[in-house]
Amino acid sequence: MSLGEDRVTLPPVDEPIASTAALALRLASTLCHKDPATGESCAWYHGPWQLLRLLGLVMTPARHADFYGTALETTVGRRRVPRILISGAADYSLLGHVLAALRARSIEPEITVLDLCETPLALNRWYAERMAYPITIRHRDIFEYEVERPFDIICTHSFLGRFDQKQRGRLVEKWRELLCVGGAVITANRIQPAATAEPKAFSPEQARAFRDAVSRGAESLHLSTSIDPREIVRQADLYTTHQIVHPVRSREEFVGLFEQSGFIVDHISWSPIVSGARSDVSGPGVPGTSEYGRIIVGAGTLAHGEPHPDRSQDALQHGDEGGLRHRDQSRPRGEEQEPGAELADAEQREEREITRAGRGGTGLAGSDHGRERAGQSGRRGHGHGPVPAHDHGGRGKGGGRAEGEHVADA
Repeated sequence: MSLGEDRVTLPPVDEPIASTAALALRLASTLCHKDPATGESCAWYHGPWQLLRLLGLVMTPARHADFYGTALETTVGRRRVPRILISGAADYSLLGHVLAALRARSIEPEITVLDLCETPLALNRWYAERMAYPITIRHRDIFEYEVERPFDIICTHSFLGRFDQKQRGRLVEKWRELLCVGGAVITANRIQPAATAEPKAFSPEQARAFRDAVSRGAESLHLSTSIDPREIVRQADLYTTHQIVHPVRSREEFVGLFEQSGFIVDHISWSPIVSGARSDVSGPGVPGTSEYGRIIVGAGTLAHGEPHPDRSQDALQHGDEGGLRHRDQSRPRGEEQEPGAELADAEQREEREITRAGRGGTGLAGSDHGRERAGQSGRRGHGHGPVPAHDHGGRGKGGGRAEGEHVADA
């Protein structure tokens, strides 16, 4: 179907981050993935993430809500129970947008959330229970993840920046491997033409400005989250010390990543993020006026390379704010709830399997439970990608705990 046809007005996405910011900080201190070689974890990232969201200092799927909603509606097509993989998660934001977009159309997807770190998985489990919706949780490295039944759609947000150029190619190839014929990847990523090929970290000046911005908002965050303002500032310092992004430097690089892996670019838009952009703070991952590429690519070929007849190559012409258009057309510029009881500790949750009585007695994705497995090859890294040892949990190192499989029961 063409974009805009039979669209449903999407309800606001329920993201009670003021209620879960303290929970995220607490979970990160015990659950975040540790590099066995250095002992460092990604708690610096997942711990303060929702606090930084409340201050408008990080990019999230919410800034691309119209794109994700429209792309999901369009890509699902006639599938009534699409299999969707959320590849990499900082918290539950992308899950919230997937559910809002499809449940508004009375579509009940089978959703799997995949990450190497248990903290965002625990938050996604919490959110699924809040929304009374069953999801499948996979505690895995993306490069080692295998499935027996491929997915219809893979959704991700700003994931490419966690990988260097070589690893990005492997990542996109892995996504294609996990998709069925006719499946699609939906993603958005920042484009930074002025950046060098080197990983981008906070400069001392950027780190000071970031700290000052957090300090100015710490007292109001304390009122809404009950977190000590001094701890909020300390977490911001940890974030700027460790955060590194591998920038995507051009439109051509962004599109080429997918085309080189055999994807067909169905739809793309180029648009700056103007709403909420910060002029007083800059640095890797900080909302700015950089252009963002928002793309839908299809695994639209058969094994012998011929175009799949079910893949539509029509341009999307719907005139929403971001302007979804064919790639050849450029475009100018809720309710809070207490998290409840603490989630079970990591070791207990790894050993137990949360089963649910689902539709037809099997539950969503129930037939896959126990069949999706971690592979034995490929380089291991954090769920947001293999990154330098001081960045986001360590480069290429495995976790000290077994990788588990869980189904969040609604």
